[in-house]
Amino acid sequence: MPTQQLYFFAPVANADTSILKIKLHEGFEFNSMTYKDGLSFIAKIQKIPIDNFFEYWPFSHTVFQSGGLCFIKNSFTFDLPIDDVGKTEINSNFFRFIYDFVEKNVQKPLRLLRLFKEGNVHIPYWIVYYFKNDDPVILFARGLHSSQFQNNYHLSDDEISKAQSFIETTPLPSHANYLTLAHENYEVSYFIDNDSHAFLSLMISLEVLVKPQRSYRFSGEIIRNVGTLLGDFSQYHIGEVEYDISDLYSKRSQLIHEGEMIWCAVGEPDDVKLLRCYVRKLLKRIINLNLPKGQLLEYLNNPYG
Repeated sequence: MPTQQLYFFAPVANADTSILKIKLHEGFEFNSMTYKDGLSFIAKIQKIPIDNFFEYWPFSHTVFQSGGLCFIKNSFTFDLPIDDVGKTEINSNFFRFIYDFVEKNVQKPLRLLRLFKEGNVHIPYWIVYYFKNDDPVILFARGLHSSQFQNNYHLSDDEISKAQSFIETTPLPSHANYLTLAHENYEVSYFIDNDSHAFLSLMISLEVLVKPQRSYRFSGEIIRNVGTLLGDFSQYHIGEVEYDISDLYSKRSQLIHEGEMIWCAVGEPDDVKLLRCYVRKLLKRIINLNLPKGQLLEYLNNPYG
């Protein structure tokens, strides 16, 4: 089979140009282009008339930020068959290769960036393409979750090296099943447009992390455990954490038992964002502790030794 030169392209949603300073591996890299060039490139490769671009391309409202487009690119070779009319064909080996390649070197770093700091930076769509007679031809396209526009993910200058270190050293997926499940539910919260469902996915994550085993009256213990893990050991701060978790847990009970929906209106307190903040901090704290669930609960019963 002939060796085909292939190209990878994935626009980045909900991020500003600070993301360009993050380094990826295996040839993947962040890059940017102007609004005009980005529009022209995507319209050409998707065969969409420029005049109808925003009508037919569903991701435009999240990927075109601050007048430009951030994206992830790569190029690589792969042995692929070519049919009688010269069209490149895909096969099962290619599917396995590209999914593993993108999962390890693109999706995993983006998940870790979302864990490092609040913000729904992600790729809603990615393609692999090649050139035929100087025209780009899509070989494979993958549309992921389309989400509501959120504030741009931004890394300050002093956060760049910390974020880079975090994505290089944080184990994901975790060897502990409870951490993996908690993180999956944390991730789900970013891609559900319904505030109540996002809130519940985060509550599942919270309970997976700190709920005592075989306990039927556990809300008070959950609140105490979160305060113990996240408090700075001054009574005031622990009390503040416990107050927030108690309030959020009351809303969880009202949602489940009384149907009181969670609604995060613009300008109002954002319960989903606040709960996600606590879950994110818990995940990072427990990952650093590196304890099985049983040992974590033992630690929480006697945190000061």
